[in-house]
Amino acid sequence: MFVFRNRYSEILVKTLLAIEDKYFYQHNGINISSICRDFLKNIIAGRTIQGGSILAQQLVKNLFLTQTCSILRKIYEIYIALILNWFYIKDRILELYLNEVYLRQDSNKQTRGFPLASIYYFCRPIDELNLEQYALLVRMVKGAFLYNSWTYPITALKRRNIVLWSLYHQKYITEKTYQDLYNCFLNILPKGNFITSHPSFVELVCKELKKIVSNKMKYFSGIKVFTTLNPISEKSVEKAVEISISISKKQKIFRNFYDSSR
Repeated sequence: MFVFRNRYSEILVKTLLAIEDKYFYQHNGINISSICRDFLKNIIAGRTIQGGSILAQQLVKNLFLTQTCSILRKIYEIYIALILNWFYIKDRILELYLNEVYLRQDSNKQTRGFPLASIYYFCRPIDELNLEQYALLVRMVKGAFLYNSWTYPITALKRRNIVLWSLYHQKYITEKTYQDLYNCFLNILPKGNFITSHPSFVELVCKELKKIVSNKMKYFSGIKVFTTLNPISEKSVEKAVEISISISKKQKIFRNFYDSSR
């Protein structure tokens, strides 16, 4: 599910940049002061404990590099981030990040991108969420597993409120708004209550993918498939069909009863 930049709410974008990269539109892909600060912390600790990654660097790590913490990987990350910033405009980089960022881990399955995470957690398109819901998703960027709302709801709630406090501290929201949202519950869906494990559309896509890829699957380290699937619409259709079948069965039973009583 790929969503273009103009479909994202500005509230989400401002929240993300306020927490992850407030100088996104000013720097050239890297934040020198942040890198130097975290480099010194790593030297003192004798190992890599701080990443100092901003949006472009996080995107590079997700797309091209491994999650291994090392000085060499950090150098590659900075180098590619500079190249990315040279060839692409800021909004394009932001668009890719919004669709690629890692936001959920369930067994061996990952959820990447705000649009898909929005559906999994709230059963709503990404442009229909509220500020407190955006704050929860943005907080999960720092640790999708640690701040998983299903597994660790109390931790997720505390971290969401930290995001809201940061927005208030940076004067993006008023004190009243902060207090009102601070007291809101997570209001997420129960786990597995919306997305079925094997929807018919996904099964069809898997069959087509096997035909196309065939025995070459073993040569790929990972495959991303973009489809026209709209899970919300599909769920609505499935529910409508279930209701129609139920009504049809009841009508048939009523007709049989009526015919037998004549």
